Amino acid sequence: MLELSSEDLLRLNVLLANATAIRIDEHHMVVYGLGEDRDYEVHLNALGNEQAYLSKVRELLSTAMFGSPRRYPKYLHRWAGMGQINSVPVDKLLMLGEPEVMLAVAHNSSLTGTQAQRAWWAYPGPELGRCLLAKAASLPDAFARELVAYLLEYLPFETRTLDIMDTVSLVLSSGLADAQTCAGIWHRGLRKKAYRIGFLLGDVDKVPERQSPRQDLAPLAPVLAQLALDHPLAALAYRVLDVGGQTFVAVALDCLPKCADQDEVNALLDALHRFFAIPGLTESSLETPEAVNAMVAQHLDRAGAPIITQLPTLAGTVPALLAMTQVSADLTIPFFSKSDAAGSVMRKQLQALTEYLQQQLQVLRQSGN
Repeated sequence: MLELSSEDLLRLNVLLANATAIRIDEHHMVVYGLGEDRDYEVHLNALGNEQAYLSKVRELLSTAMFGSPRRYPKYLHRWAGMGQINSVPVDKLLMLGEPEVMLAVAHNSSLTGTQAQRAWWAYPGPELGRCLLAKAASLPDAFARELVAYLLEYLPFETRTLDIMDTVSLVLSSGLADAQTCAGIWHRGLRKKAYRIGFLLGDVDKVPERQSPRQDLAPLAPVLAQLALDHPLAALAYRVLDVGGQTFVAVALDCLPKCADQDEVNALLDALHRFFAIPGLTESSLETPEAVNAMVAQHLDRAGAPIITQLPTLAGTVPALLAMTQVSADLTIPFFSKSDAAGSVMRKQLQALTEYLQQQLQVLRQSGN
């Protein structure tokens, strides 16, 4: 039966007694330990099959942390989709030397900045970087900047649109991207809309090409601001007619007819939902423009009348605004539940929906409706 050499066993126990995190380099057969004052290295002397020997090393680590060589894999299976990582001591998980565990650690709701840095030391990579940057507010500023720099350097090599959108969104929402960085990301969006959708998901105020307020906002502003105090739809109208809203609408109009795959479409509709949704007014699970129009008719008198009564020039804007409050990725269910198409085929299938959304957004861009 394969066992660890006595030399490796001794050195690994010394490492376990002094390290705060562990990384295993399978290719070079080295176990690294991060200490408070120094780093540790154990160059393994494999007896027999290297993979089997590494399994013995992991059993040793699991036994030292959890009292059982088999407890770690059972935990790993339970973590998937169940959020049980919060019940497991993070400091022990950092000693297991497993990339999957570091991703689980990153989702711990009580993760400290020091623990995040140790996880990053153990297995740096774009997925872990995104998980950690999502907690930017609780990270040391220098470390958050390190994550941003890493993700930006890796961004041109991302191939999945979901990863591109997530990276851009997290970098922008972290508040650590300067104007030059934002301009560079924005420029990439000329050819690949995932970058610009990332602005809608992250921080539309970082869009370099800012739009002007809608021309009719100035004369409407005093009354609209007063209405906004009691009517959420009026508050949304003010937001949409102002700089941020007009910029958001302009970017959405640019991206809608040019999405490359289903992930981009769903992310864009999710961004629209986040921007326009109003609690108590936005319904869930509407899957067709016809259902959206029916909901607009239902809400127009109650939610829209106070605005139209005092500001009749917004009589055309309010229904479009109400329509956008009902938008979500559920509108793609009738299409994507039956097709995995991408590119031009997907865009053709979605043409009616895309044109409907464009019509509503165009109304929000025009004055005097």
